[in-house]
Amino acid sequence: MRVRRCPTVLLLALVASLAVPHTAGAQTPANNAPLSVSLPPSFHVTVGFAHAGWSDAALSGANGISVTVSRRFAGPVQVAFDFASLSGNTLAGSGVEAARHYLVNAVVAVAPRLTARGHLVQPELGAGIGALASAPAADSLTTRSQNTWELVAGVDVGVAGPFTLGLAYRHVSVRLQDVATPGPTIPSKSVSANVLEARVGVRF
Repeated sequence: MRVRRCPTVLLLALVASLAVPHTAGAQTPANNAPLSVSLPPSFHVTVGFAHAGWSDAALSGANGISVTVSRRFAGPVQVAFDFASLSGNTLAGSGVEAARHYLVNAVVAVAPRLTARGHLVQPELGAGIGALASAPAADSLTTRSQNTWELVAGVDVGVAGPFTLGLAYRHVSVRLQDVATPGPTIPSKSVSANVLEARVGVRF
């Protein structure tokens, strides 16, 4: 004998089955794990010792500190701001005078992230523009500011966690102005500086 079930009874049975909690699914550890997102470091800050050697034999080498702040822009491309405070001398009249140079540049570089034996290795190659302010030690002389452009090559290696060690070379071209000549029109001389930099840094 066939038993015909009422559609209303079937519908109630379906609703009841869906209302029953699935205890097996609730006990799965993966369902309780918090959502986390891991992003690679975007910023790199370095502090180092820099030495500049001038193409003009009258100018002695300049030494000082350097600071670089760089940020990943897109893919292997990064933008950076470099600052260096170097103690040396500058052109003054027919000779030179002791002076401190403040070098600031904005740089765009290609800096791919590579791995060698478990360490992050990041070479860089780029170009930038900026300014060089030459402040003579003698108060009677005038501080001069001149535009610069530079080529950059370097490498940074991860050593422990976010910390890095690196070396950089900068070729800086500038028309160095005479600090002993007053007035808006100042004699200048086209020179270049080869800047070598040893640095330590941190990524975050």
